Amino acid sequence: MSTEVENMNLDQMKERFMHLRENAAAYGNKALAEMEELRKRMLVYGDDAREFLDATSEYIKQNPQRATMLAAGVGVAAGLILGLLIRR
Repeated sequence: MSTEVENMNLDQMKERFMHLRENAAAYGNKALAEMEELRKRMLVYGDDAREFLDATSEYIKQNPQRATMLAAGVGVAAGLILGLLIRR
């Protein structure tokens, strides 16, 4: 690589530098666009999660006994599954 650069004249170096600069700008723009898309997705998922938590909280307030029994059932099922997996 160093011999390649040593054999270049000034115009070739300028042209290569401009090419690298253009590529860097293109990658930078692509990265910014990807970050913006990711930010939009995070906002949507955050809103969905907030709505789910609000609905869950409302269900628990309206049905406290049922919610408790459901949570206990899920806990027992998870414990049984983990117990079976650990025994193997």
